[in-house]
Amino acid sequence: RAAHMAARQLVLRERRGFDALAADPDFPPGLWALAIRDGAALRLPPGDPGRRLLEPGPLDADILWILDLTRDAGIWSHDAAHSSILIRGNHLYLNTGTGVDNTHKRIRTPDAPSLVVVDKTVGSLLAREREGIAPNIFHASWSSPSMADVKGNPFIFFSGGNGILYAFEPLGSGDSPGGAKTLKKAWQYDPDPTAPKTGVHVYNQNRQEGPSIVHGMPVCHEGRIYLAGGGDLWWGKTESWLQCIDAAAGTKLWSLPLGRHVMSSPAVQNGLCFIADTDRIVRCLNAKTGREYWQHECQGDFWASPLIADGRVYIGSRRGDFWIFAASPERKILCQTH
Repeated sequence: RAAHMAARQLVLRERRGFDALAADPDFPPGLWALAIRDGAALRLPPGDPGRRLLEPGPLDADILWILDLTRDAGIWSHDAAHSSILIRGNHLYLNTGTGVDNTHKRIRTPDAPSLVVVDKTVGSLLAREREGIAPNIFHASWSSPSMADVKGNPFIFFSGGNGILYAFEPLGSGDSPGGAKTLKKAWQYDPDPTAPKTGVHVYNQNRQEGPSIVHGMPVCHEGRIYLAGGGDLWWGKTESWLQCIDAAAGTKLWSLPLGRHVMSSPAVQNGLCFIADTDRIVRCLNAKTGREYWQHECQGDFWASPLIADGRVYIGSRRGDFWIFAASPERKILCQTH
């Protein structure tokens, strides 16, 4: 809350000038603040009685370009940027973060794109999806795009804030600025076909029924997509699942129910799939069939995603616990710290 108030005060006082902010005794101590003036980053160090503004030195990074998604792409950003950027050659694929306004029941920019492509050299908008996602976004656009070659064809996979998984053809290397092109859809898949798809905001705060969404990333491995989703953690139903989808055809191969909510992306390697949920459960599954090998209840719910490296599975909980499991169909806890 203190950090949120600090950021809010920074924005409000920016209009009066940075000197007023620097000398303001009400600015919360112990926090770093960052502002931009004439392209220069200015930092307010914690505990500095003079609230001196630190000018950047010769080794600090320069801003090469800025793309204002609100102005240039017509989005309504909800909360913050939530996802990672996918880089393919000179093209950046990014989730715009568009969503509801502060009422959580209204979409102010129904024509806004959820996925855009940006030229990484100059910051120009090259392409966008035009699938009509925005009006049916229940909360916000959370999921990061991913990419894989499937049977020799490259695809961009993206889960929209409307709960639908899309496969798009990537832009060609020769595509250049000149108006935002339309991304070509290869297929789309609905992981929760009985859930409402329109008029979704009447289900706000309904914990029994409503739309499904995906917070994590669609993970593609050996021609299959692993997708975890369900009801929105803050405003939606208490239901979640992990599904495996044929990456070429966009059809379901298997599904497994999880806990009340899931925020994580699955991790897949050597025929094993690992997933964690907000019920504090880490699961190990057969990646081909979805059969559960084991599960372990930990302390603290999971928002982070599991990471597989060197035959181990690493994951941390919101409580501050950190767990290391063997990447094995047999449950082996190698380390647990708090």
